[in-house]
Amino acid sequence: MILHADIDAFFASVEQVKNPRLRGRPVVVGGLPGEASVIASCSYEARRFGLHAGMPLREAARLCPQAVFLTGSYPEYRRASDAVFALLADLSPQVEVVSLDEAYVDLAGTEHLHGGAWRAARSLRRRALAATGLHVTVGIGPTRILARLMTACAKPDGIGFVEPARAQDFLGTLPLSALPGVGRKTLDLFGKLNLDRVGDLARLPESLLVETLGARGRTLSLLARGEDPRPVEGDRRKRSVSRRSALAEPSADLEMLAGYLFYLCERTALGLREIHARARSVRVSFEYADFKAREGQTTLADASDLEAELFAAAKPLFLKMLDRRVLVRRVGIDAHNLLFGAPRQALLFDPVHPPAPRSTPLPIEPSRAERTARLARAVAGIRRRHGFHRIVQGPSVALMGQLPQNEHGFVLRTSSLTR
Repeated sequence: MILHADIDAFFASVEQVKNPRLRGRPVVVGGLPGEASVIASCSYEARRFGLHAGMPLREAARLCPQAVFLTGSYPEYRRASDAVFALLADLSPQVEVVSLDEAYVDLAGTEHLHGGAWRAARSLRRRALAATGLHVTVGIGPTRILARLMTACAKPDGIGFVEPARAQDFLGTLPLSALPGVGRKTLDLFGKLNLDRVGDLARLPESLLVETLGARGRTLSLLARGEDPRPVEGDRRKRSVSRRSALAEPSADLEMLAGYLFYLCERTALGLREIHARARSVRVSFEYADFKAREGQTTLADASDLEAELFAAAKPLFLKMLDRRVLVRRVGIDAHNLLFGAPRQALLFDPVHPPAPRSTPLPIEPSRAERTARLARAVAGIRRRHGFHRIVQGPSVALMGQLPQNEHGFVLRTSSLTR
């Protein structure tokens, strides 16, 4: 059996635990009402007014003017997430955390230890509430997709359980919108085929879905039958590290844009070092004020986890794609094609270090790459001890006075997702 755990209304719930006066009130996390941002999370009290994640804050303020709007804090949410999901290790060694508020647990072989999946779920919810004050909804099923769908049906603050023998009956009652990956366009297509329920999709020949939707058709056919071959991967490695942000104000100032780009490279490099990885490729994305987006990628000469080298690859690509005289509203960096483990060994015959004459016992000067790496390690050490904000370097100096700072660095938009 697979257990799927989801923390209810996560960001908003953390704020309500931190400030008990917010309990029972509509809470919106993502920014202030007048900001050009969207809801990152909202409480169930706010959802009664039609609010949901991804809704523009201006629209949320119109629908629910009495809501409490908060910018939020990613570090606080990270600590709360770690506290909840640390409890999963007591259920099974196979735990896969897929986001700040969502995780899977493979309960195979633990029946005698916990007295069954239902008791394991009850114990988890009770301990999470006692430790953090947060409510966790749990779904249990024979596959990942069934466990996830049971969680959605049990929300908020419940337990959903489906046995293998009843899986098809359960799926047959669900709307097609319940399946992950089924959006508005796909629903419109299924509507033309007179498909309304997951059970209707399961009865269609897989070949017809593949012919209609391509490779995604096979995936949807499997999910509609409750089949999900993906195991719970306890040691799953990240495929990429990305950081992105909307600008405080749309801008065409190249110095300001370079400042954002460099700062995002700093945060990306930090994320790479945290997972002991180096990137071989960098993808740069940005969005103009008219919402037209551009994206491109480049390959590094050597895999790296250094902000200076990521920026040296990203900036020329960014300037090349910046081909319109329109303000930019969003910038992003994505480091992918990762290598894990120790850094590349230096070449035996390094052209940067010509052999010194025998009569000159002077030490060999470090190469530029070595100096860059030493500087990055020194800066990272200071930031670990005294806060990320203690050192502002390179082009990100342009952000000083433009963005607020705290001990975690510049506060980007959306603040709740600032890493």
